[in-house]
Amino acid sequence: MGLLLVSAVPNPVALGIAATAAVLPVPLYTFLVLQLDRYEHEPWQVLVAAFLWGALVATFIAAISNDVIGAIVTAMAGKPLGDVLTSSVVAPIVEETAKGSALLLLYWIIRHEFDNVLDGIVYGSLVGIGFAMTENILYFGRIYLEHGLEGVGVLFYLRVILGGFGHALYTGTTGAGIGLARETHRPWLIPLIIPVAYLLGVLQHAAWNFLAATVVPAFLPDDTNPLFMLFVVMPITSIVLTTPGMIMLLCIAYLAWRREKAVIRDHLRDEVDRGVLTSEEYGRLDSWRRRAGAEVATWRRKGLRAYFAHRHLHQAATELAFLKWHVSRGDRPKRAQRRQPEDRYRERIAVHRSVLR
Repeated sequence: MGLLLVSAVPNPVALGIAATAAVLPVPLYTFLVLQLDRYEHEPWQVLVAAFLWGALVATFIAAISNDVIGAIVTAMAGKPLGDVLTSSVVAPIVEETAKGSALLLLYWIIRHEFDNVLDGIVYGSLVGIGFAMTENILYFGRIYLEHGLEGVGVLFYLRVILGGFGHALYTGTTGAGIGLARETHRPWLIPLIIPVAYLLGVLQHAAWNFLAATVVPAFLPDDTNPLFMLFVVMPITSIVLTTPGMIMLLCIAYLAWRREKAVIRDHLRDEVDRGVLTSEEYGRLDSWRRRAGAEVATWRRKGLRAYFAHRHLHQAATELAFLKWHVSRGDRPKRAQRRQPEDRYRERIAVHRSVLR
């Protein structure tokens, strides 16, 4: 992928400016996505792998495939129609397939870390953020060579401020479907849920490419004020095209939080009777605010090592709850879970508590 970037933007100054502008929003967008993951935090290695798949693998596949398939479509349909079809049909299908394949790999390889619909949204959004970052490097570098910093600023406004969550939204929709397939106890629904979610992601992507890049500019008079276009037409277009999808994912996340709280309450209650958890610990595990408050209080009283021990205790207890939840729904233990059954989680809780003491 590095060679592709260098060949597409051979000017080192242009590449440096483009990379800086593309990387700049990534920490903020990643932070916002991770706020969805309140209770059962995903391993950082898997989160990084999802991001890197989007940034390196998916962008490489999409760049090659878009060029090859786009050239074939243009040769068959002519340049004007071919450009529209490549942007509005070929690119959404190719890119959402390249990004969504990472989620399918996670679903198959590490099912024990892919618990529910919320995990799918988080993983899918990170794949999308990584993809958008690398794609933005290409776009920013090319426009810098043509229009300088002013062109980069305008494109940054359009692609990062107005459409920054686009790829995260599209692939997050696919991830939500795969996460729902992971948690359902009706196997016959899985072949239906995943394709439908993927198609929704493709349609959202296609709608943005077609309407924002083709239809809206075509219907505006040639003498339209550029500032009116930038600060009125495009913001309205962005709101109309992305708000429904964002609201849908946030509603799904809210319902998932409620279900996760119920899973923790229902499947950790007997751990208090076993002596694995104290009543105080059980009482705060289903509230991310109380958990975070207890962890920060531990940091202030006992230091950083105790803070991480307290955090890991909460995480182990939550993973125990989700393991028991999956087993109660008829989910067969996976290889990774056989190596770390319920008693191993209980042992980890005891170890972390000993550090706290």
